Amino acid sequence: MKYTTYRKLLKGNEPMPEETEIVIESRPVAAWVFILICAFLSLCLIFGCAPLANAYSASYYSVDSLKREGTWAYSHGIMANGKVFNENAYTCATRLWRIGTTLRVTNSSNNKSIIVRVTDKIGRRFASKRIDLSKGAFQKIANANTGIIKVKVIKVHA
Repeated sequence: MKYTTYRKLLKGNEPMPEETEIVIESRPVAAWVFILICAFLSLCLIFGCAPLANAYSASYYSVDSLKREGTWAYSHGIMANGKVFNENAYTCATRLWRIGTTLRVTNSSNNKSIIVRVTDKIGRRFASKRIDLSKGAFQKIANANTGIIKVKVIKVHA
C-alpha cells in the first residue's frame, strides 16, 4: 500500500502546525528488493564478492599458439619456472597464484575438473580473472574448439 503525504514547507525553526498531517511513504516490496540487490552488487564491485571469488575464465595455450603470437621466439618454450613447456602436461599460466601452486579447475558448464600446477605467468592484460591451461589439461574439461570457458578455481595446496 502506498501513502502520500502533504507537507508544508517550514522556514527556519518554525514549529510545525498541529493540522499538518505527516504520513510516511512506503515503497512496494519489489522496490526494496531492487534497492538491496543494487546495494549488494555495488559492494561486490567495491570490495569483491566472496561467493564469486573463485569464478574465472579459462582458455588454453599450446606450442602452436605460442608460435603464432610470437612468444615462442623469445622464450624458446621455457616457462617461468625454468622448465620446457609441455602442452600435454597438466599445467597452467596465471598471475593469480604463485608458481608451484596446485589448483583444482572445474568447468562451470559440465562440472568436469582437473588438478593443475602453476608453472608459468600469463600476460598482464588477462592478469585479474583469466587462467591459461595447457592444451592437455583444457581438453580434459572442455572441447578445444570452445575457446574460452567459465571455470571455478580452488587452491589445493602450495
